[in-house]
Amino acid sequence: MKRLLLSIVVVAVLRVPVCAQTAASSDVALAQQIAREITEVKGGTTPAEWLQAHADESLQMYSGSQLANDTQRWCARTVVAHPATTGRAWTRSVYFYDSQPPADDTLPTPGASGKEVLETTCQLGLMWIDIREGDQAVVIQLAEEIQAALAAHYGPGSTPLLAAGGFGSAGWTDTRQWRVEDAVLTVAYDDFRGTAHRTLVRLAFANSDAIHDIVKETQQVRINLMAERDELVRRVKEVGVPAAATSEMTALLEKPDYFSGQNRPSDTEVVATFRDWLTAAKSQAAGQQALTLLAADRVLDFLDHNGVLVGEAARAEMKSLGADYVHDELAGGDVYAHGLLKQAKAVAPPGPSSDEVLLLQMERGFDETGACSAGAEEFSQVIDEGESLLAGARTLPSSTLSSLHFMVGDAYATIVWLATTDDEFHDLKKYQQTAESARVKALEHYRAAFNLEHGTARAQKTWEEAWRLAVGLPPLSGKYFCVYE
Repeated sequence: MKRLLLSIVVVAVLRVPVCAQTAASSDVALAQQIAREITEVKGGTTPAEWLQAHADESLQMYSGSQLANDTQRWCARTVVAHPATTGRAWTRSVYFYDSQPPADDTLPTPGASGKEVLETTCQLGLMWIDIREGDQAVVIQLAEEIQAALAAHYGPGSTPLLAAGGFGSAGWTDTRQWRVEDAVLTVAYDDFRGTAHRTLVRLAFANSDAIHDIVKETQQVRINLMAERDELVRRVKEVGVPAAATSEMTALLEKPDYFSGQNRPSDTEVVATFRDWLTAAKSQAAGQQALTLLAADRVLDFLDHNGVLVGEAARAEMKSLGADYVHDELAGGDVYAHGLLKQAKAVAPPGPSSDEVLLLQMERGFDETGACSAGAEEFSQVIDEGESLLAGARTLPSSTLSSLHFMVGDAYATIVWLATTDDEFHDLKKYQQTAESARVKALEHYRAAFNLEHGTARAQKTWEEAWRLAVGLPPLSGKYFCVYE
């Protein structure tokens, strides 16, 4: 489906010869050393503070997506490999994560050193210790010895009832966990896919993405869905359609529980509601009619993506109203193809209503079908159309200006993301020559957007990607590159 990003996971098995020595005495000493490493870690430590205490380590900056150690959203890390010559080979990785956005969504000043900002504001969130061994029995014994050493500091710990959480954790056995302040400490034997034998130790703080609070994440999904619904209700009420038709349309949104999938409207209800709404639109002036059609397009798209099924007969009636459908192989059926948006574009006179049409087209990357109808490089058209409107002589409302700056910034940031993300869907070398200029342009637009709008959900969500660009890191995702696969 759209913007499907695939990560290729490569599990490397490092065979370490077992020394001809008494494993027990060597591993007990290693277990105690690892326990000391864990007890010395403090959540929230900045890279600068860490390097001050570990002068022999060097900082590696995030340079692109890689599925390693259950984490993707870090800003910097240190990796220390202890060779087998010192006993048993093992590796310790420490990850630092972006700081939280300030209340005013301020970015570092353009002249600030990105490296210095990163080193003084990113915060430690994850430590991984990885000990690989070809002998399964030795690895399991080592896990138990580390658990015993940690129990001396933190108590007996507990055995998780479910998987410990994180990529590949279904293969973890002999697992023991502790709550250490706001972190989760896990020790386990990992036999992922039956190929890799390793003892692993993971200390994950709340600011990392290595573990997931399913309850909290589920709650956030519900909050986001309700916010989207409430925004649609606001748009519907502001259009100015007669009260009866407005009440019908808002009922489609407010009466069902879309989060739990209960009490969804029937397709006959959808047809009747849209017939009344679109009939009312025909009596309006062209500009107002365009806005009415845009509101209907947004609502129908919401219904289409939230489990409201429209049968063949109902689709035929909706098509007679201008709501066309196309068959989507990946979706396994017909999907709404934004015919109402096309109608709005056709009737909108130059000015505010045509601006709203363009904003919705940009928001969707000019994709009318959900199957990359505008091509893969959606960012190109978003940049061209957005900057053309921004360069016009007409005075635009601040809400329109902020939306334009956010979306054009996202489009330029997509180029930077493409230049640092290696996958089968594009050639990253194609974008590397323009990546730096795209980064500069993205930041110009983001700064302009934050001057107009801050503290909103959109601004807070955008700030992290903008901050990463400001300190010289690539963004974590690309909004305007479409893959239909």
